[in-house]
Amino acid sequence: MIHICFSISGAQSLRGALQNIGKPEQVLHFCDDLTAGPILDICGAERKFYYLNRLDEVYWQKQLRFWQRVSEARDSELMVWMTRRNSLEMAGFSEFVSRIPKDIKFQLAEFSNESMGDRSFYRHVIGIGLIIPKQFERGFEIAQTVCAKDFKEDLQRWNQLKFENAELRAFKEGSLTSVGVDHFDHFLLENLTTEWQWAVRIVGYALGNSVGQGQTIEVGDLWLFDRLAVFQEEGRIECDGDIMEPTTKIRLPER
Repeated sequence: MIHICFSISGAQSLRGALQNIGKPEQVLHFCDDLTAGPILDICGAERKFYYLNRLDEVYWQKQLRFWQRVSEARDSELMVWMTRRNSLEMAGFSEFVSRIPKDIKFQLAEFSNESMGDRSFYRHVIGIGLIIPKQFERGFEIAQTVCAKDFKEDLQRWNQLKFENAELRAFKEGSLTSVGVDHFDHFLLENLTTEWQWAVRIVGYALGNSVGQGQTIEVGDLWLFDRLAVFQEEGRIECDGDIMEPTTKIRLPER
């Protein structure tokens, strides 16, 4: 069995969990966030240009190999781990079912309605990378045998989003939709002051606040750092270093 995750953190957690239960099977992860940037051709020149402005060529080649492996899948060879409460995982899954051979069966462990436990702030699983290793055993209990053609609505929606090819996608009424580039800006701006603060802290606040009552993860940290870089270029914030560095501080300009 080959296991599929759409986040690096989810894959790392899953590898550890499989080792713990005596199933050291292969885990493949997709190292891109399809909620942001052009998606008309995931492996094409436009996406590559966008991707390489953020990550390096090594990761780009990894993701090309990821999709090649998916396209070569044999019947009942793959097991996918995801939740529909995470925009990154939902976008990755949508591209997955658009690429895998339509009649090839795979196992789907979908945690959308699974509880995070009494000690968690979140009621439901909002990311595979957030669940504890013991919870991965639950995945084998809830897994269902499916194939790509079972997800007709997801495929139709994803094809529409690819046609729109917007710069950003977010959840609206339970499904991904194209939105403007400033859609999440207010989560950054509401925590900025004229006092110096670490940029990573502002992004962390924005990530936490964006979850809200919907109990969904709607935006990734790379996009939020990108927006802070835009703010800096536009003169909306001051910055004392590289916006991606952990020690960099930012603030609103003093008037």
